Amino acid sequence: MRCLYFSLSIVATFVCLRIVRAEAPAEFKIFDNAVRAMCISPDGKSVAFASDDGEIALWDLAAKKVTRNWKGDAHGVRALQFSSGGALLYSGGKSGKIRLWETKNGELRKQTETIGVIEDVCLSPDGKLVAVTFDEGDAVQIFDADLGKELHRLK
Repeated sequence: MRCLYFSLSIVATFVCLRIVRAEAPAEFKIFDNAVRAMCISPDGKSVAFASDDGEIALWDLAAKKVTRNWKGDAHGVRALQFSSGGALLYSGGKSGKIRLWETKNGELRKQTETIGVIEDVCLSPDGKLVAVTFDEGDAVQIFDADLGKELHRLK
């Protein structure tokens, strides 16, 4: 069994992804800006990245290339989370909106306002709830996974 590791390096505004396996590592350019968030798809076949300028990119690990990219948040994306099936991607950032994207085409399915600048997004194991934390660190909002309704606000 081979292990797969990631290492990100940022030199000025050049971002490199290093995929390390048994063979020599390869480096690929994904963004010109700093990577602020990343997550691996549930099937382990792709990685979602978000840059400092709000761009979101999906990287195919087998093909070793970006398969699609789109503008996620003009103010910057700080958090990403795949849905349990991998067909959807949640993003959150400086605008204070949590967004739900279709990974097959990058189309925005839904967005919801939150109470602040989003620091992290987390999906429940059953895929029914989405929790959001904020850069102020004093609150958590929990929504249904379709972003239709805020269920809890914890302070």
